Amino acid sequence: METRPPAAAWMKRQARNPVRRGTVSPGKESGMKQKLGILVTSDRHLDHLIGVCRAAAAAGKEVSVFLTNRGVLMTQAPAFKELDGQAHISLCNVNFEYFKLTKPVPLVADKDFATQMRHAEMIEDCDRYLVI
Repeated sequence: METRPPAAAWMKRQARNPVRRGTVSPGKESGMKQKLGILVTSDRHLDHLIGVCRAAAAAGKEVSVFLTNRGVLMTQAPAFKELDGQAHISLCNVNFEYFKLTKPVPLVADKDFATQMRHAEMIEDCDRYLVI
């Protein structure tokens, strides 16, 4: 039978962890590059997405974007190409097909036409998460 440590011992361990206390972000503590995940559900704010991605990239952050729902329509805008080199982009293939869009899409590799599981992986992998 597995035994768990007493609650007081567990809380003490958590209090010593600077990431749990919020005084250090996971990326800084480990010396790894911090990662920003961005979920895009609307096609209305491409200019904001480009601005956030540029700012994060300029600050040395790794950026991942997942387009879903009407967000996949951003791939059709001429300004979408401005995200080149700013972020890794993947999208929900179900929504892409629902809106009857066609491949190829600039900046989105075939392997990045994914399911919502990719969105879940992005949430797990990123230090910060933003919804646009």
